[in-house]
Amino acid sequence: MTLRLLLIAIILPGSLSIALDWSDCGDKDTNVRVMSLSPLNVDVGQPVTLTASGSASKDITGGSFQFVASALGVPVLHGSGDICEKKEIDFPMGAGKVTVESIGCPAPAGDVYLKIEVAIGAANFTNGGIEIEINAVSASGDKLMCMKVKTGESENTNEGALPPGSYKTMFKSYTYADMDATSHKIDVWYPVGSAGQKFPFISYSHGNTAGGRALPGDYGVLLSTLSAYGYIIAAHESCNTGCAKGTSLPFDPPGFGTMYKEQLKVIDWAKQQGGAGDAIFKNANLDLGVGIAGHSMGGQATVYSSSSHGSGHGIKAAVMHHAYTHSYPAPIVPFLAFTGSADWIAFPSQTEGFFNAKGANPIRGRVNKAGATHFEPNFAPGPKALGMWSAAWFKVFLDETPQAGGVDYKTLIFGKGKDSLCNGGDGGMTKCDVFDGSSSVVV
Repeated sequence: MTLRLLLIAIILPGSLSIALDWSDCGDKDTNVRVMSLSPLNVDVGQPVTLTASGSASKDITGGSFQFVASALGVPVLHGSGDICEKKEIDFPMGAGKVTVESIGCPAPAGDVYLKIEVAIGAANFTNGGIEIEINAVSASGDKLMCMKVKTGESENTNEGALPPGSYKTMFKSYTYADMDATSHKIDVWYPVGSAGQKFPFISYSHGNTAGGRALPGDYGVLLSTLSAYGYIIAAHESCNTGCAKGTSLPFDPPGFGTMYKEQLKVIDWAKQQGGAGDAIFKNANLDLGVGIAGHSMGGQATVYSSSSHGSGHGIKAAVMHHAYTHSYPAPIVPFLAFTGSADWIAFPSQTEGFFNAKGANPIRGRVNKAGATHFEPNFAPGPKALGMWSAAWFKVFLDETPQAGGVDYKTLIFGKGKDSLCNGGDGGMTKCDVFDGSSSVVV
């Protein structure tokens, strides 16, 4: 199914790059879950097609939408229409036009792609100046979709040491019967490249209560940001509040002790998909090795998968986001661990536990960001920065392209300049250490 929201306006010449923030504002009863939006930066003066992708849990036979555009918090445009019919809405004073195209009713349940062409005059792009919200309900009055897109801070296009990823990202949901009984779904974010282009693969694990239907909303910005750097990312929805067959570890929530096996199953599944010629996974460069990452209990899963527990899966590099763990197996691949001084759930001392574990890979990084909370991967502005810096680590140790596209990722990670990870590039730090090396271990 394709849901197309085409936003058309007049573009004035400019030299700014505008960051976009987006969110799915639906809840558990909303039919369509929005999973990604790309690109996340647009150049004023250049037409841009934004592509939002997601999934509808039920068929769509009809409905209506409400459109609101606000400038600096003040609504400046309202519109509504039938989702099954084309609708044009004009901005005031000739600033632009919004055309909401027909959904093509009836539309079956499944993957959703929202094509959004945006072009708004440069004068309207102020810091945090424009917000668009679209709400839709079905013909029976049920919640159909809710999405917000907001302009962030503007900056010169040539500035910024770590530029955003250049790939358009898409989303697709799969089902794999071998996953834990709590959910068989695997959510996939992937870049759109040229014909036959190969991309590295990353398996991601969620935190407690952030799996299941909550996963795309909680991690969509993070994973679509990371995917835009050229990564196919698969995240299991299983074990939302613990695995049905999972063991429990001391002092941890029940059922998460073996969730790392779900992360490893996803790697095995991806290899099967590639071998079967799946349209997405035939482009996964699994011969390169794979990356793993995760948040909270998924961070613990990543600690375990990156240790000897993950042997035989070709794991080459790992990134932990605020890992919650009271046990500390040593990661034996290059790893980068993020935590925060305001994380009162997974204390920084928990990151210290595996960072300093005997036998841990000497190529490692520990990032204790000043003021960062446990939910840095979930709420703006944390997800975008985490996605970008995680991508930098994977560029160096998964892709083995420390310099690519005019960006020196290795220097940004290990350098001492003001734009480097520990010296201002990711904001203020309570503690930040990164250690380089000349070799890596594949398990």
